[in-house]
Amino acid sequence: AWELRGRSLEALGHLALAVGAPKFAPYRDASLRAAAANLELDSTELAEYSYGFFANAAKVMRGEFAPLLPQLAPHLLDAAARKDGACFDFGGDADEIDGGGGFDASFLDDDGAGAAAAGGDDEWEDEEGDDDDDDSLAGQAVLTVRTAMMNVKRAAIVALGNVAEYT
Repeated sequence: AWELRGRSLEALGHLALAVGAPKFAPYRDASLRAAAANLELDSTELAEYSYGFFANAAKVMRGEFAPLLPQLAPHLLDAAARKDGACFDFGGDADEIDGGGGFDASFLDDDGAGAAAAGGDDEWEDEEGDDDDDDSLAGQAVLTVRTAMMNVKRAAIVALGNVAEYT
């Protein structure tokens, strides 16, 4: 239910951009109240979509968005400053990391043992003529993590940027 509510508000923000301020004006106050109400609920999804709506509303409303800043700016700054609790340390010796752990990326070594163990050719080899030097990454792990809080932070930062640019 939260996602539908959030996506609807996000779509309304995109519609506001498409039709412009004069045609969006009859819906502006009700949609701003709905977005503000979403921030009072304990839902990272709703916060993310609401911040996206505010980013688009700032583009459409321009200077008329300024009176909303005293109430909205603290929410945006707080969201941008929050930590999401994710912490990864793949460097160094596993024994040096508090509580063990670490990450064994030896399957990326150049000796081909990792590829042979996987039952195939080395899929990591560069194609002929490829000038990129990816060998410096051998033995290192690359990890991408996207959490709900990261999405909220991204949306808040985009909203802050739009507010700063258009208000």
